[in-house]
Amino acid sequence: LVNTHNYRIEFFPEGCPSYAILSHRWIDGQEVNNLEEFLALRKKTRNKSGYQKVVDACKQARKDGHEYIWIDTCCISNDKDKRSRDIQNMYGFYKGSAVCYAYLADVELNFHHSCSLDPYHICLSDWFCRGWTLQELIAPEKVHFFGKAWNFVGSKSTLQEAISDRTLIPSDILGGEKSLEDVRFSTRMSWALGRVTTKPVDEAYCLMGILGVSLEPKEDEDVRKAFDRLWERCLESYPPQAGDIVSYANDVYERLGHSVQWMTLSNTILRSTRGRSLLR
Repeated sequence: LVNTHNYRIEFFPEGCPSYAILSHRWIDGQEVNNLEEFLALRKKTRNKSGYQKVVDACKQARKDGHEYIWIDTCCISNDKDKRSRDIQNMYGFYKGSAVCYAYLADVELNFHHSCSLDPYHICLSDWFCRGWTLQELIAPEKVHFFGKAWNFVGSKSTLQEAISDRTLIPSDILGGEKSLEDVRFSTRMSWALGRVTTKPVDEAYCLMGILGVSLEPKEDEDVRKAFDRLWERCLESYPPQAGDIVSYANDVYERLGHSVQWMTLSNTILRSTRGRSLLR
């Protein structure tokens, strides 16, 4: 976690204290790339706009009474094993936060009264159509949105109707009245349609938390193989919904220009007793 008072990294192997967390879009070439770069903190790093974003997030957290904040750019290690672990636990990081700050760099205000900004205008931000931000919107109980100059523009609760219209996520999910575990696979996947990621392979990895499965990220893995493994995990976790999973797999592979690996998918279903009944 980053100490919001001195901007130093602190480690908590025996359990972490209360913390805020940042959700944002990465700007190519401008972000702190990993924990090691942040710890070294050379002049080149300090000159990046991403470093200033870390400082501004710390200032906001400190203002709100939070001593610590977790930020992916400077809290995830470049070590392969540690990085893999953190990516797999990302949904839990956001769910466990006291508050999530969603930084909307493309929302600019030209007046002082930010509260009068149209909620539907705020939801036009690219943040709402990115792959990773889907879980970063759903997992935390509290999400506070900030514009480019760190003006507060609303919360998940005050913008709930506009967010639901923009993302197709029902209000009872956004408000926490209904558990994600009670939502069918097909419905969860429908929220991800049309979302984009910088790295193609992240289209699969960013769905782990929303779908409730674990998938170890692999270096140099292509997007098709990543989705192969994702569907297999889903089939193992939700055998009664195998039909929906295979249907979505077909849609994804068609979009990617690949044919569905029907033999792989079918064999996975057949390994499940409940799956066998679906194929008879």
